[in-house]
Amino acid sequence: MSNSSSRKKALIKFALHTLLVVGVSTSITIVAVYWLGEKNASARNSLKQVLLAEIQSHSESQSAAIAASEQKHTQDMQPFITRLETLDNQVLLGKQEHQHFQDAIDTLKSQQEGQTKGIQTLNKKVRALARRPTSKKTVSPSVKKRPQSNVSTTELPFRLFDVQKRGLSYVAIMGPKQTDRVKKLMVLSAGHRYQGWRLDSVTQSGVQVSQGNIRLFLERQGEA
Repeated sequence: MSNSSSRKKALIKFALHTLLVVGVSTSITIVAVYWLGEKNASARNSLKQVLLAEIQSHSESQSAAIAASEQKHTQDMQPFITRLETLDNQVLLGKQEHQHFQDAIDTLKSQQEGQTKGIQTLNKKVRALARRPTSKKTVSPSVKKRPQSNVSTTELPFRLFDVQKRGLSYVAIMGPKQTDRVKKLMVLSAGHRYQGWRLDSVTQSGVQVSQGNIRLFLERQGEA
């Protein structure tokens, strides 16, 4: 009986000891696992924070580099932009100057056309007058002598071809009697002298000339 009781006690003691060891080991294992899990989580969080910081730093560096590159690109392009603006202004000014020149050319062409027509008309008059017979005792068929004229048979070396209005006054177109060339004609106004004769007055109807006490009136002829 005593041996059986002792054996039971020993078995119970062993079982209790085993349970105690297993419980302690299990507790230690649970604590270790929990501690390692917490440590790994902390490590993961730390690693995550480091990675986020590196990503943010890299992003900020890239943004700064992009901004610096854009600024440098803008600075590099500024001279070309300024040059293009200058060229645009020069082109605009060139167009304006070209228009001014074109207007001046058009004005000159218009004036030249008017002068050409005037010369053509004058040529017709010169040729018509050159074909008319002239009196040896008078200046031309158009010569009229005013009452105060002292000589009635004065022969002039020139004659009146036309009277034209220039501005507010009239001018006389005079030349040699037998000429049919416009280059030999003179444009004279009152007060001028021509071949020793003074032009006292030039009116729409004709010209009064004088030499000393001799005064003659040359009447303007109409179109031939």
